[in-house]
Amino acid sequence: MKFRFLKNIIRIIAVFAALFLIMNDGKKEVISNEFPQLDAGPIKTNQVFTKTAFLPNEYTESVTDTILASGFHVTIRYKSLMQQSIIKKDLIINGGSETYYRKFSSSISVIKDNNQLAYVELPLETANKSRILQYVWLNQIASSKEKMVFQYAMYDPIADRYTDHQIHIDLEGKLTYIDLKNNV
Repeated sequence: MKFRFLKNIIRIIAVFAALFLIMNDGKKEVISNEFPQLDAGPIKTNQVFTKTAFLPNEYTESVTDTILASGFHVTIRYKSLMQQSIIKKDLIINGGSETYYRKFSSSISVIKDNNQLAYVELPLETANKSRILQYVWLNQIASSKEKMVFQYAMYDPIADRYTDHQIHIDLEGKLTYIDLKNNV
């Protein structure tokens, strides 16, 4: 009886040993080599995280077509130039941000009595290449029967500074550019 009991225990041990050998055939090592574990250690202090933003994110375009009581027909087209940007980098300890300010262009067309008086492309070429056209609008209060007055603003993201400007167009199509007081 003892011999039979001992024989059964040896069989059970042999079955467990066979199962152990079958289950531990190296699959775990193959899987761990193919998919290395991520280092779950603390964030290293020499890592830099940069936040990137684009202003505006998408293409922007607007068209304003106005016929005034004075007989002027004004068309203002304003659009973003998606391939041209000014990069402003804000450096902060252990990272920072990069903001890509898209450049804009605008065209102003003034027609009086079916004759084109003026066609203006903005922004005007200036020495400061880091400025961006912000807005263009017809100033109807400053305009009269003899002239049209347009306002536009430029923004320098590097210096964080705005400048305001005016364009005067008279009945003969003569253009006069005026720099207004610069805003901070």
